[in-house]
Amino acid sequence: MPPSPQSLQYTAIALNDESFMLDIIKRSQTTFCNDPWFAKVKQSCASSSASVSTSASSPSAPAMSALKQHTYAVRNGVVCRLQGDYFAPVVPPSDRDLQRLILLELHSSGLGGHLALRKMHKEVSNRFFWPGLKKDVEKFVKQCVVCQAGRSSTQKPVGLLHPHDIPSRPFDIVSMDFITGLPLTARGNDAILTIVDHFSKYITLLAIPATTDAHATA
Repeated sequence: MPPSPQSLQYTAIALNDESFMLDIIKRSQTTFCNDPWFAKVKQSCASSSASVSTSASSPSAPAMSALKQHTYAVRNGVVCRLQGDYFAPVVPPSDRDLQRLILLELHSSGLGGHLALRKMHKEVSNRFFWPGLKKDVEKFVKQCVVCQAGRSSTQKPVGLLHPHDIPSRPFDIVSMDFITGLPLTARGNDAILTIVDHFSKYITLLAIPATTDAHATA
């Protein structure tokens, strides 16, 4: 179910107002404080008044590997993760609604402008963090209808069609086609295999079941 316009407006205001944004993140962290991954991060931050680097031992809860060798800290009452020289607010993994709102605002709105995958990931990761963020961004961008319809293909241009060589003898070159959707016969056939010889234009018609596979056709 898509977010309401009010929710999008709320997120847009938050993304442009740092204090308001931090307030939203703080509420999310309070609501989802029992999330296994987030509880572990918060416990690590509480063990020291300064930023702490979590141990490499990974708990069994999902996404716990994101705790390895990363620095987390509490900034203005909000649990953050060090991203280069900036502490990015941590969105609890269980708050999928807030994660989607952030992706929508940073990609689909006028603020985002439908960024490509790499730019979109950089934009989100520079401002927020949650486990699996990169995969969520990739999935979101690939499912964006506007992006898929508006961007040109990166594949090589399709080559020109080349006609067959003129055959020199019968059955040197043949073509096959199927006519399906016909009434079922007493022998269980409901399709016709047509074989055309390009030299003599001789046509062979064979009654077959529509379920005939390539091996049986050969």
